[in-house]
Amino acid sequence: MDSSSIETLRDFARATGVAINSIKINSGTLEIRDGRPIWLKRRKPGSELIAISANMFFRLTGARIRVRVNPEKWQRWEVSCFRLLHGGGFRAFATTVGLPAETFEGGELFAVNALLTQNTFSTRPAPGVPCR
Repeated sequence: MDSSSIETLRDFARATGVAINSIKINSGTLEIRDGRPIWLKRRKPGSELIAISANMFFRLTGARIRVRVNPEKWQRWEVSCFRLLHGGGFRAFATTVGLPAETFEGGELFAVNALLTQNTFSTRPAPGVPCR
């Protein structure tokens, strides 16, 4: 393979990586409910089609990961993972609008990540995020 073909493949790999990283099938918002900060994670419209396509891609490449397509199964998986990681000290449950979960120590990092990915990062704390 000549050097121009290798460079073309590298450019294609970079472009593919950027495209894959830009696909976000979930969204997360920080809300205040009953005076407490709650993260609400939702599936975006059209996410099932994206998940099906991703799973086909993963199968073709031999990757051993899968995206949960069914929203109810996805919610159950997310809640069980949250409970496994954070124990019984915090609440997370499935609803028709998404997955509410209480904030926890270190949860401020999610707010920073959300601000960075939305290009809205500033030095002021996000609403509902305590400044320490």
